[in-house]
Amino acid sequence: MKTLSKIILLLICFQALLILFSWIGDAYGMSVHSLLSASGTRWAFGKLTAAIATPYLVWLLIIGATYGIMVGAGYNFHPTTYRHRLAWRTVFALFILFVASIILLAFVPHAVLLNVAGSLYPSPFLSSIVPFCALFLIVASMLYGSIVGRYHNFSAVISALCKGISLFAPIIVLYLIVAIFVQSLIYVF
Repeated sequence: MKTLSKIILLLICFQALLILFSWIGDAYGMSVHSLLSASGTRWAFGKLTAAIATPYLVWLLIIGATYGIMVGAGYNFHPTTYRHRLAWRTVFALFILFVASIILLAFVPHAVLLNVAGSLYPSPFLSSIVPFCALFLIVASMLYGSIVGRYHNFSAVISALCKGISLFAPIIVLYLIVAIFVQSLIYVF
């Protein structure tokens, strides 16, 4: 956490230097946009939020929630009890359904998730593969954890999802600082 704090502080210092450089550069007639000018302020208030709200931020949140529920499920890779074997069989059956649905949605001719030209790249399938895989892992972990007795009610599932996001919170903060800095660089230059 100390290293992450130092990296974030360094990025904030670079952001402050960028703001200062853009202001001085604009004052001396360089071809840069000042972040302290009227247009820079309008950009910061109007466009910055949309610029950092990318699919990567959503992916970080989804991956964090998935991590939390997978850890909370308490996977046992050497099942010895009946409950663990039943849970693994259920997860395997869900995996078969998941693979079959992917094949039917993306890999057959005229599949729904192919692009207009009928190819896989770029397509809705590729843009949604991370959330789709995370959904499988979340449902599989919910089932596994419920069968083995780790999740007694739905509030335990929600608690595990939230715990995962809280574990990913430092990475999310780092992403936000990096995204703001990168978008500021793009605006200035």
